[in-house]
Parts: sequence; C-alpha cells; structure tokens
Amino acid sequence: MLTDKELLEEVRESFDMEPKVDFTKSTKQLLEKRAQTMKKRKQSLRFLTMGWWMALTATITLWVTVLGGKDFLISSFNTILTTNSTKQITPVKDEQIPSIFIYQTHNRESFFTEENTNEIDKAYHPERNISLIGQRIAKHLEKSGISVKYDDSDIADKMIKEGAHFGEAYEYSERVIKKEVNDGLSSVILLDIHRDSAKKEKTTTVVNGEKVARIGFVLSKDVDKSANNKFAKKIHERLEEKFPGVSRGIITKEGEGRSTYNQDLGKASVLVLIGGVENTLIEEYKTAEIFADVLKDVLNDVVK
Repeated sequence: MLTDKELLEEVRESFDMEPKVDFTKSTKQLLEKRAQTMKKRKQSLRFLTMGWWMALTATITLWVTVLGGKDFLISSFNTILTTNSTKQITPVKDEQIPSIFIYQTHNRESFFTEENTNEIDKAYHPERNISLIGQRIAKHLEKSGISVKYDDSDIADKMIKEGAHFGEAYEYSERVIKKEVNDGLSSVILLDIHRDSAKKEKTTTVVNGEKVARIGFVLSKDVDKSANNKFAKKIHERLEEKFPGVSRGIITKEGEGRSTYNQDLGKASVLVLIGGVENTLIEEYKTAEIFADVLKDVLNDVVK
C-alpha cells in the first residue's frame, strides 16, 4: 500500500495543477459577457422607472391643473382637519348617564408643600390649591365621555372682597350652583371637592408601590336624603374593589353656616375630601385620576 507521501507524488505527476490557457480565456470571456448583460438590464430598469415616474407626474399635474383635482384635494384635506378637530374638542357623551357638576366651596385650600408652611391657617393659595384637583377630575371624566361641568369660580376672592366670614362659604357656593346649573338641577349630581386638614398618616395610602391621597365622603347630618348616602356608598364600595384602602368611607358631619353643605340640592350631592393639607400635589393628582376612573364605573352602573 502507498504511503501518504507516495500517493501525493502520484497525484502531482498524474494531473496538471494549473488551469490551461484556453480554459482561462474562455471563462474570462463568459464572465465579461454576463457582466455586460446585467449592466444593460440595470440600465433598462432605471430608464423604465424614470419613465414611469415622469408619466405619473404628468398625469397628476394634468389632473390638478385641468381636470379639477385641486378642488378635490383641498376639500378632502379640510374634511380631515375638521374631523380630527371635532374628535379632539367634543368627547362622546351618553345622554342617559347623569350629568356631573363639580364646584369648590373652599377653592383656595392648599398644601404645606406648596406654601412652605406648617400652619393650617396659612395653607391657602390663589392658584396652587385644591382647584387643580377638581379640574383634573373633570378633565378625566370628560375624556371618558361623561357629561361634566366644572365651575372655576374664585369663591374665596369674592368673599374677601365682600368682607364675608369663612362660615358663609356654602351660601356663596349655593349661589354658584343655582346660577350655573339652573334648569335641570334635580337631575344633576353635585360634587364639592375639598382637601382635609387631617395629618398625612390619615390621608395617605399606597397603591402599586406609590403614595396616593385617600378619599373621604362627607355627608351632612342635617339632610335626610337617601340618594346622597346611596351614591357615596357606591363610590366607596367600588374604590374598595379596585383600590383597597384609598377610601376613608362615609363621614357624617354637622354643616357650617348653611348646615346642609348644599346637599339638599341636586339628584345626589356629596362633599369629597381628596387627601389632606400634608399631601403633595403629585399624590393628589394620582388620586384625582383614581376617583374619576371609579366614578365613571359607578355612573355607568346607573343606566344598567
């Protein structure tokens, strides 16, 4: 048997290891011919594409300038703009769901973190106050298709100018309700949004690892209206289902000045405490969205 070295010598002697000149020449000619063919195909494709675009451009130009295409394009563009604008401005409403009227008797109630103070009597501000929370609630309800009206009256400013004392605030908010709601008051749900004066440990909880303000529902002892209690109870129960611990439950109190807290008005009326004086605006905002989400569920249940 041949060794590996002997076998290799046999192969070298038996075969020419370099290609012949004729083979190399013919192969080169074949490759050059194929390259030329591919180049011609690319050029033809390029000219065809350019011709197609020129024809399309000419057709569009003719349509726009001569055949009335310009008017069609303008009309279509305006229709798109109008449609988009309408979707952004006008939320879908379900007329069966009761309307909500949100107002704020103590609209300048603010927070220690916003006023840089620890004195409850100084935790009031004309802009950075509980009205920001009321507005946030109204905005989220509106996005959900709920018929809601938010009143931005600066009741505190009017009382200061007229020399009224704090206990008269509900008389002022009563005027706002009757002026703004007027017709159909008996079919409107009234929400008076406040912040509490209680300590943070009482007005704060944790949801999904984040601190949020708790919600309390204040009902006047001087109003015998089952609809108020029923409505507040429904919101409390739904909060317990979806966000356990956020609700502080129903709190019954004697009113100030107009001792009913205006809860003798409307289809149902509730004073809602969102957090307290020691909560931050971020915590308040989170709870405003929670409250709007749950309130939407409760209102939808009304028509089921």
